[in-house]
Amino acid sequence: MPQSTISLNLGRGALNLLFLLSLVIGVTMAQTSTLTIGMTLSLTHYLGPTAQQVTLSKSIYDGLLLWHRNLPAEGLRIGNQTYRVQLDIRNDNGNATIVSSEYKSMVSNSSIDFFFAPVGVALTLPAKEVTEAAQRLLVVAAAAGKSIYENSSWTFQAVGSATNFVRTIVPTMRIKGASSIAFVYEPYRSFCSDILFGQEKYLSNQKISLSGSWETFQSLGAPVDPAALAANMTGIARELAQMKPDVVLGCLLSGEFQEALLRAMSSVGWVPKMFVAVPDFPVHFSTVDNYTSNFMINLPGFSGDATFPHNGENFNDSKTFGTLFRNTYGYEAETFSALGAQQGLLLQNALQRAGSLNQAAVRDAMRLTDLETFLGRTTFNVDGSNNLQLLMVQKVNNSGIIVSPPLWANGEVIYPMPLWSERNFSRSIGEPVEVAVMVLTAVGMSTSLLLFIPLIMNWNHPIIAAAAPTFLSSILLGTILLYLSNFAALMNLTTFPSCHISIWLLCLGFIITFGSLFAKSWRVWRLYSNKSMTVIKISDGQVMSILGVFVGIMVVLLIILSAAGDPRPIYVSLDPYRPHKDYLICGPSNETAFNVLLALILGYGLAIIVIGVVVSFKVRQVPIAIFDESRTINFVIYNVSFFSILLAVLRLSKVGSRDVLFAIQSVGIIICILITVVSLFFSRFAKIWSQKGSKDPESPRVPPGGKVVTLSTFLNANGRSEREAAPSVMAVHGSALSDGDFISRSAVASQIEDDQEENDKLRKKLRRRERRIAKLEKFILQQGYEVPR
Repeated sequence: MPQSTISLNLGRGALNLLFLLSLVIGVTMAQTSTLTIGMTLSLTHYLGPTAQQVTLSKSIYDGLLLWHRNLPAEGLRIGNQTYRVQLDIRNDNGNATIVSSEYKSMVSNSSIDFFFAPVGVALTLPAKEVTEAAQRLLVVAAAAGKSIYENSSWTFQAVGSATNFVRTIVPTMRIKGASSIAFVYEPYRSFCSDILFGQEKYLSNQKISLSGSWETFQSLGAPVDPAALAANMTGIARELAQMKPDVVLGCLLSGEFQEALLRAMSSVGWVPKMFVAVPDFPVHFSTVDNYTSNFMINLPGFSGDATFPHNGENFNDSKTFGTLFRNTYGYEAETFSALGAQQGLLLQNALQRAGSLNQAAVRDAMRLTDLETFLGRTTFNVDGSNNLQLLMVQKVNNSGIIVSPPLWANGEVIYPMPLWSERNFSRSIGEPVEVAVMVLTAVGMSTSLLLFIPLIMNWNHPIIAAAAPTFLSSILLGTILLYLSNFAALMNLTTFPSCHISIWLLCLGFIITFGSLFAKSWRVWRLYSNKSMTVIKISDGQVMSILGVFVGIMVVLLIILSAAGDPRPIYVSLDPYRPHKDYLICGPSNETAFNVLLALILGYGLAIIVIGVVVSFKVRQVPIAIFDESRTINFVIYNVSFFSILLAVLRLSKVGSRDVLFAIQSVGIIICILITVVSLFFSRFAKIWSQKGSKDPESPRVPPGGKVVTLSTFLNANGRSEREAAPSVMAVHGSALSDGDFISRSAVASQIEDDQEENDKLRKKLRRRERRIAKLEKFILQQGYEVPR
């Protein structure tokens, strides 16, 4: 009995437990209800202009579905109840009448709880009239005109209002110093007309003047005539170019209008310091070519590069949303994709804070919204308009750079925009410094060429003969190569061949010019320093072989430099947004090899200079002034060294601009050449020309079969009397005389006749002079002269 009672009791307890569980399950099932959101979108269209609405509708639709797919799997928890969210999306075909009919139908359907608006002001207005009359909540994602929020209590905006566009760009204008703005808009778009509504006082307070407003022609509902559109935009662009506002704000919702204005400004050759396009439609970056639309600024509510903090359950930041959107749909999200998800997040947040589906409670919760979403902080004004801060995204080389607000910027605004002429990299010879260098180089090279004329005309003159005219010619040739190196090194003539040619011309010109100078002076020293009484001869061919060695060594070094260092044009970018400032310079592909070889070439050039210093020191011992070029050599070496060191210091310290360095290098070369030419040629020709018309009976004559050269000829050629110059008798360089030429020894002896009766001191002095004369006679014999007894 007790056992059965317990069993019974246990049985009754089990039944009670099962009953209680069934009640809990039943209540839970009863609490999982359906929440339906209704809306219309332009999924198909009848008229051409509404094609844009179809594009935007798809973006909103996909963004909304992405929000819906990311709701909790168990449903949306509101208060103590969980709801499965359903979307009732109907096609309005871009027709306002259909919109009004569909929203009336949905409002009368008690199963639809809340509403999202269609695309655009024209379609949102009839939907708003229906929902406001029925006191039903409407969330708007794609209509920012002020007429949407006039006299509204149940309508809330997921996107920033039209007036936010001006307030978004003004802080950046103030920072950059912009003081004027112009507005170009499509007048049939109520959204565009609302952008400047009530902004005049705000702009005035910000000390920004409104240069004017320009309306485009009406084209709604009809195909756009490209010629008429171009003419209309060109007229606007010309007026803007005359007004020159710092900023142009363009509300051109049609991509073709956007492109037409940009091209018109390009055609008139003017661009504002900042061009802002609103709103951000994908067509702006897709149909307008990169060159024309580059550096324009859009004001979207979304960028896939932004990382806004988000306190909600869905989408950590814009980058996360963009990645998820791309992975889901296979194309990039844009502003209206984000707004489709944004309207869902705003309604979801208000429902959860209201804790019920009561329309008034949800409306009040929506008014108090202060939510950080992946688009940033969202709050509402009393009329339901949104205070969402817009982004400023600048198009830079086909990429969007966030330039404002500063908290989320990933780049600096490019202000002012590059001019059209600054956007292309082009090279043309004609910069002032290049023209100046070319003129100076041409004058200098002409001087070297013209000097061949008097050189050839006076080839056998004693003064020219003493200077070795063959090597004077090679010196002129070297200076011409140096001048040509200036042309090859012009800043805007940098090519692969010029990078090699300029180095070759400079190095070969140097070695030929100064190698000739030092080699011919070495012959004079070598002949005079011969202490034996044997006659030695050093012909031009022998001296030329020395010059050939100098040149050959340089050629070998240059060949190795060209092969191993491989100098070639290198692109240097000074401003990535203004390519016209960029330039090409010659640089090595193998920097290590190039620097080593360049050091060898510079060391070799220094060795040549050292040889010149030694030769000039030795030549100064020759008592025959016409052969003594030590002063000339020292003067040339000093100037070459000075300008070489100056240029090296400037290049290493990187002082001055590219133009300055080019000018210093080119002018330095010109000055060094002119100093060399003037020192070697002008003084000699001046002496020759000063002797024209001289009645000196001992002036040189050239009889048939040979040359008669007397002492007075040499002395007069040097501007000194025979008695003054007795210790330093002149002679003509052997390269200019043949074996039939002679010098009269009696002319030499006559210079010492008056000294025969002097005291022993004078006799010692005379004996020293005689020894010098004997030495000079040996020198004359070495030159190939015949000294008759």
